[in-house]
Amino acid sequence: MTEYATGYYFSSDGQTVMDCSNSANMNSFYILVVDKWIEIQPVDYLIALRTTYASSERKTGACRLAIAQSWDSDWHIGTAGLVGYYTEFDFTNA
Repeated sequence: MTEYATGYYFSSDGQTVMDCSNSANMNSFYILVVDKWIEIQPVDYLIALRTTYASSERKTGACRLAIAQSWDSDWHIGTAGLVGYYTEFDFTNA
């Protein structure tokens, strides 16, 4: 994902942060879930960072990449894969 960014950095907690305008350069990607292809769009995996100033919340112009490789070399998509879809979790059958 970062190859399409004009620049990025890693925050102190290890998250990848880039200019939100990079979303115009980024592509959707697809994952196969139970025989169905799910589209993950840039708007879903780039999360706008906000700050509060003078009691008003504002966008910073920076976005966090909501996809990360875990310590076990697996990729975790998290809620980025749920945006735009009706989802439910069966706690009984996991």
